[in-house]
Amino acid sequence: MNIPDSKRSSIRVCAAVIRKDGRVLMCSRPPGSHLAGRWEFPGGKVHAGETDSECLVREIAEELSAEVFVLDLLGRTAYSYQDKDVEIFFYRTVLADDSGKISAMEN
Repeated sequence: MNIPDSKRSSIRVCAAVIRKDGRVLMCSRPPGSHLAGRWEFPGGKVHAGETDSECLVREIAEELSAEVFVLDLLGRTAYSYQDKDVEIFFYRTVLADDSGKISAMEN
């Protein structure tokens, strides 16, 4: 059963595409979360008044204890769940620390 359009929520999400030495960083969704255990790019929901870059800097700090530089938009996609519409924006992102050290805080 679908929710009427007037009651559906619309969510903007930003995802960091971080590549180094031919590898791409992916995270698994934490237990108890929507789509738990599935693979995703790190990132998250954009808060009110926040730019996409600010969102990614905040989310990567929270999820990976790392600082990043957000470069350019690679693409976007949209998906409709039963109760919400999600639009995901993928950004080329690099770690500020060239050592590549990160600490998974929730994934």
